[in-house]
Amino acid sequence: YRVAKTILLIAAWISFGLNLEMIGPTLEDLKVYLDINYSKISLGLVLRNFGYLGLSLVFGVIYDKISAYSELLLG
Repeated sequence: YRVAKTILLIAAWISFGLNLEMIGPTLEDLKVYLDINYSKISLGLVLRNFGYLGLSLVFGVIYDKISAYSELLLG
């Protein structure tokens, strides 16, 4: 059980890191594909980061309330 949980945590960590770093190399492609300028792309990135911040705060409060079921939050 502990090995499976560790493997899932590592996989989640890697996939989250890939998700965060995927946007950097694709900025030029996004600019061309969506036909917008960099200021609009940067606004989208700022809003995405605010979303991460807000969800981190929400799930932090939820985790404090139901910390006995922390594996459920991992799912």
